[in-house]
Formats: sequence, C-alpha cells, structure tokens
Amino acid sequence: MSALELAPNGLRKFTVKLPILPEPEECTLGVQLSGENSQFLLLKAKLREEDPYDSPLLTRLSSVVTSHPIRNPEPSGNYTFYIKTYSENEGALEALVSTGIITAESVPPVKQGFVEFPLVKVTIPLRQMAKQCGNCERWELCSDDARMKVCSKCRDESKTWYCDTDCQMKHWKEGYPPHKRVCGR
Repeated sequence: MSALELAPNGLRKFTVKLPILPEPEECTLGVQLSGENSQFLLLKAKLREEDPYDSPLLTRLSSVVTSHPIRNPEPSGNYTFYIKTYSENEGALEALVSTGIITAESVPPVKQGFVEFPLVKVTIPLRQMAKQCGNCERWELCSDDARMKVCSKCRDESKTWYCDTDCQMKHWKEGYPPHKRVCGR
C-alpha cells in the first residue's frame, strides 16, 4: 500500500486493496457531518473520464450505532466512527489501518444482532477529507482544482459545504429543508 499523500488541492489520498475491488484503487476519505450521525465513506480519488456514469462512492464505511452515540469531533479534534466490517466492507478495517488513515480503538466492538462494529479513529484532519455539496450532492475529488466552501454560520459538528455560491444560495432558499431553517442551530 502506498503512503498517505496530499493531492494538489489538499485532499489526503491513499491506495487501498479491498476484496470488492478488482485491483488496488487510489482513494480518499469522504465525510458527511451531522453531529452524532456523521457518515464516513470510501471514495475514488478521481473518476474515469471515459465513463460518464462513474460514481466516486466505493463503499459506506460507517454505521450509526444508536445504543452508543459518538460526539464528533473529540476534544482532540479527531473523528471516530463505528466501522462496518461485513459484506462489502470485509477486509476494510485491516486495509485502512495498514494505510494509516484510521486506527482501531482499544474498546470492545459494539454488537448488534449478528454483527460487531469496531470503533475506529480517523488519523487525518477534517480539512483533508472530501466533502459533499449540500445542494447538488457532488463529491470533492482529488483531481478538482478548487475545494468546497463551508457555510460560515453552521455549527462545528454539523457543517454544510458547497461547490460555489450559486449552490449555497439555491440550497439556502430551495433546499429540502431550506438551509436557512436549520443553519446555526
């Protein structure tokens, strides 16, 4: 596996091999912040130009465990989440720990039904994770020239990012729900 590298736009990228992938893939970590229900996703670092239907999403890594809520970020500034290790995410914990993008926490995994969710800590800062536009839902890619901008009125634990001011203004008035009704609360 390759070392963690910074893309020219500041996103952290790394190469990982998972059983669901036919070959190693250059990836970045995506985040959707919403307080206790923050989501972490494994995204492609760039899309294939020859495929207009290519999606950046490889797999959703995190699971919301309602019996054990997480308050992100921690006082240290790090983010933690419960990682799904079954089905399409088989081997993801070990592969991502080997890249250095996450570390396994030393607490017992949470059991829900027939599955266990280990707690992991993200080792990179929020500014190096890919964000999704709150309006058009486009993900940042390592190949993008510009980064998304955050709404300056949003709370720290539930920020909304935008591609540009057009997306922000449209979401402010016409989003579902309109962002001005939920922003800053």
